[in-house]
Amino acid sequence: MSSIYLVIVLAFLVVFFRQDQKEWPQFSIVLWIPLIWLVASSTKLILILFPGGAFTGGPGIPSIEKSMEGSPTSGMIFIVLIGAATVVLLKRRAALSAFVRANQGIFVLYAYMLLSVAWSVYPEVSLRRYIKMCGLLLMALLVASEEDHHKALEHVFRRYVAVCLMLSLFFVRTNRSIGYAISVHGDHFMAGIANHKNDLGILCVYSLIFLAMRAIRRWPSINYLDAALILVNAYFLIRAQSVTAQVLAFLGVALILALKIAGSFRRVAIVVMILVIVTLPILMITMNSPGSTVSGAFFSTTGRDATLTGRIPMWKDLIRLGKNDMFLGSGYESYWIKYYREIWVKWTFLPISAHNGFIEVLLNLGFIGLVLMIVVISRALSFVSSKDSLSQPLGHWTLTVLILFIISNLTESWLISMSLGWNLFLMVLTISEKDRLTRAPAERIRLSYD
Repeated sequence: MSSIYLVIVLAFLVVFFRQDQKEWPQFSIVLWIPLIWLVASSTKLILILFPGGAFTGGPGIPSIEKSMEGSPTSGMIFIVLIGAATVVLLKRRAALSAFVRANQGIFVLYAYMLLSVAWSVYPEVSLRRYIKMCGLLLMALLVASEEDHHKALEHVFRRYVAVCLMLSLFFVRTNRSIGYAISVHGDHFMAGIANHKNDLGILCVYSLIFLAMRAIRRWPSINYLDAALILVNAYFLIRAQSVTAQVLAFLGVALILALKIAGSFRRVAIVVMILVIVTLPILMITMNSPGSTVSGAFFSTTGRDATLTGRIPMWKDLIRLGKNDMFLGSGYESYWIKYYREIWVKWTFLPISAHNGFIEVLLNLGFIGLVLMIVVISRALSFVSSKDSLSQPLGHWTLTVLILFIISNLTESWLISMSLGWNLFLMVLTISEKDRLTRAPAERIRLSYD
């Protein structure tokens, strides 16, 4: 039976890639670099294909010490992809210096991340993970350096969605040990080729709004391959049982439709959405009391308790442990290596992240890193919400992705991580910055071939 599923999945992907190449013939071999990177960095496919390099601490039990060693195979693949991206960017003689000057925030943040390696508990581990983070930025620059960077991002992500959804479907239906993950309490949950049900959920969120955007744009014409992916997406959204993903998917599709319908009132809709994003963190801070009527009313709609399934008390413990490092942080990717034993004594589900991207940044990079991150996100919002940016083919999708990325980081740690969200954030930021630079009357910079 598994061989039949494999033939169906491979046949679908072959037909899909041919149709995608026909739709945009400019998809070059270079764009396979960021495509492979996306799949390798945001899924467990490398560990599936090369299980000898995987590390584990037992069924469903994370191991901090073993994870420090990393996977030699994945490390080699990432190095090769980083090297290939670097060579391509150098050959294209991209105007990187102009890009750095125009978007200093993200590079200052990366510079501070590198500096914080100096006071990390294990500098060699932090440096190795930092190099991978640089790879994400290089992939974003590579996509932005394409002549038609919007089409490049669209078709790289479209192929990524097809690969991840179809392979996830294959493993879920044929190999439970791969398609499902096991919690520390022995519970099984659907994950596909993602690392966790929440990762599968957020993949479905971003891909659903992407496919919805394409469907709206092409209406009344129907792309049946996209329609098939929407059905697979809906299957995972329902079966993965990730309430957060279901709420975000509904919100994302609603935002896409709202931006399409807004017309001349588009700017008003954008202002309203940005205000929502600004007020959500404030609302989260004020809801730190389990007895809060506001928090109870809000989270009852998602089937969760008023303390975000116990996360707010955990956040307080995490900040208390790292209070001596609050200004500079514990060092890039060092907090959990430093304090995980104390945390696991109390929190028996053995967390390896804060389940809040902003708190995660605070713990590792301190107030300085958090301020830099807020500046970068604010600048990105100003880019993607501009009238010119929204008029681009991916304008509505990029703004929606950014909004959902910010919201999702209130309950998950996807800022500065090897996640789909951070990959997309950097790509959205770079292509939006390229649009702004090419429109600037004083410096019309071409980030593709000279």
